[in-house]
Amino acid sequence: MIYTLLQSSAAHPDLATGRVPLGLLTPAEQAVFEGLKSDKRRRDWLLGRWTGKRLVQALAEGYFCIGHGVPLDAVEILPAEDGAPTASLLTNHESRITLSISHSHEHAFCGLAVGVPLGVDLERVEARSEGFVRDYFVGEEIALVEAVPRESREGVVTAIWSAKESALKAIRLGLSVDTFAVKCLPQGSGADWSPVLIEWDLSKLQRAAPALTGWWRVWKEFVLTVAITKSSQEFPPIPISSGEMGIYGSL
Repeated sequence: MIYTLLQSSAAHPDLATGRVPLGLLTPAEQAVFEGLKSDKRRRDWLLGRWTGKRLVQALAEGYFCIGHGVPLDAVEILPAEDGAPTASLLTNHESRITLSISHSHEHAFCGLAVGVPLGVDLERVEARSEGFVRDYFVGEEIALVEAVPRESREGVVTAIWSAKESALKAIRLGLSVDTFAVKCLPQGSGADWSPVLIEWDLSKLQRAAPALTGWWRVWKEFVLTVAITKSSQEFPPIPISSGEMGIYGSL
């Protein structure tokens, strides 16, 4: 199953100012927060933790059968050695939570799965140069960009780039590797969750990688992407609660 949550800094009055909401952080998380240098980094980090913890909190009762009212500071999100966020419940339950977090322009998008690799990304649709496309996209991706109407190109370029980020997050490498190592071909218009074909070039990756399936959609001025192993549930995330910033899950 895939679960995602999208929220803005308007979700809590403290988030936009970089103040820690009461009852949000564990002592270990507070120490990480205090080590962040810039105001923007602090705001983004807090919004990501707020969103990720709300997502874990919302699912804890149903999946882990923990009961009502899991406090946010009973969910701990800390970086692993490779920098990827790792979520755990401060209980005796073995959660095996895989969490991925992305930020863009006062919004955070988080994805959660149990026991399988997962990556998510959030990007605002913006103009990117032809040089950007040539430098970071493989031939089939460039051909896809050139084939769509000009008014759609910014969205398609953003979707390809975002899907690459999601795929590389899913294997916990991020942009530390050549973006030519993964080919991402968004299908459909993105008006609702639509597939992304993902294929690795292992000669450039220089390591084994799981087969991934991807999904993308447009939300307001943003593109959202998800990448998860093909062996897991392949249905796209679908709404399981109302509201444009609601929780989404693969059922």
